Amino acid sequence: MSPSSQSPSSRMPASPRGSIYDDQESRQQDFRKIEKGPFRHISRPHGNWIPEKNICDQTSMPLRKDSDFVKSRATPKEISRSANQCYCANCPNCKRHRRFNYAVSGLLGAIVLLMAYFSLNRTQIPYQVSRDISLPVQQQVVPKPSQELQGRAVSDQANIIIPAYFGPEDTVSWGRVIAQIRKFNNVLGFTIVINPSNGPGGTTEIIRYGSLIESLSGFDNVNIIGYVHQSWGRRDITSDVDTWLSYFPGKLDGFFLDEMPAVKTGSNLSTVSNNNAYIKKKSAKLFRSKNSSPFIVQNPGTEVDASFYNLAYNQDVTIVLENTDDYLPQWINVNRASAKRDVSDLGLILFGVSNSAMESVVKTMLVYSRYLFATGFSESKAYTSIPSNWGSGFVSNAYQYGGIGSASKVTTRAAARPAATKTRAKGSKSTKRRFPTAAARLKGVSSKS
Repeated sequence: MSPSSQSPSSRMPASPRGSIYDDQESRQQDFRKIEKGPFRHISRPHGNWIPEKNICDQTSMPLRKDSDFVKSRATPKEISRSANQCYCANCPNCKRHRRFNYAVSGLLGAIVLLMAYFSLNRTQIPYQVSRDISLPVQQQVVPKPSQELQGRAVSDQANIIIPAYFGPEDTVSWGRVIAQIRKFNNVLGFTIVINPSNGPGGTTEIIRYGSLIESLSGFDNVNIIGYVHQSWGRRDITSDVDTWLSYFPGKLDGFFLDEMPAVKTGSNLSTVSNNNAYIKKKSAKLFRSKNSSPFIVQNPGTEVDASFYNLAYNQDVTIVLENTDDYLPQWINVNRASAKRDVSDLGLILFGVSNSAMESVVKTMLVYSRYLFATGFSESKAYTSIPSNWGSGFVSNAYQYGGIGSASKVTTRAAARPAATKTRAKGSKSTKRRFPTAAARLKGVSSKS
């Protein structure tokens, strides 16, 4: 019989619950028929479970799971628990819940990775650059520094100031200097005075000093300063300063202004102030990029009037003693204007220091200054070459009592060694020390000022 021929009265009435069964018994009988029929392998719900409408009410329904079934006559609490287990692919609420879970999991994973990273970094051994440079072996117990030395700040680094009045042709002296710069990189500073011919000299000095200055500029612990003499405050230095900067643009850190007057007069005080101002006002682009302003060292070689420390443009360092080490105790006991200055603003240059006295001399120098130079050579040779024991004697003691850190922290810096210097250009002047001897300074500096 076709479906259209059935009478309305013969059709099965619709179940008020939306099921094709009117009662529980009919449903159970139908299940028994299915279990014996050809569809017996299809899984059925466990217990008295019947499918209910999905709470997400979505158009495209996923495959049902056991959790999608609600027990007949279940309590509200059971219905709520089953509803919370709903997991639909296209439901906005479920998508939002999944994204939240993913975000929380990703955040926790990132925190774990960061903790592991920092934990590994704390235990990592720092890389030691130094491999081919060995430090001098200490043969004796290091004496305890004086109380003044113990009180200074660890970061208050000693700086070796070198009046390098020898040319690039002296490869032996320059080799000794650069070896110490490499050896004590980051624990000692070096300020090197370049003096081609009592000033910048002629254009031939560009070729003569070019390779050397280029090599020195590769070290971060080096200040390169050009020599200029002031004739005790009576000479205009502007031309020399401009010449230096035109010869070596961007390669210098500042200037060494020799023959600074010591006794104040109206004119020389103004001259020193103007000389400093002329350099300080120069554009920083003309100097090495590591400096915020040009570096100035004034060299009277003796004590100066206190007015010279209160200029509108002060020098960075003042060399307040340039003499033999025998005069050091006398200088300490005089009424010094520099006694009120910070030790980082002062410099000492001593020559004729014996090997046996070098340690005590260096310790004493560091009490009163941070810029220092000492050599065993006499005055006539002190500025024209570097002795063979300069590194093991003076520099090692300067590091031991004024350097940063300890011997185990000394590192080296990979930088090019100076290229083989060329023969001296014809017509270049000899490098000789213009300023008077130490004895002449003590006797005649007042009259010359």
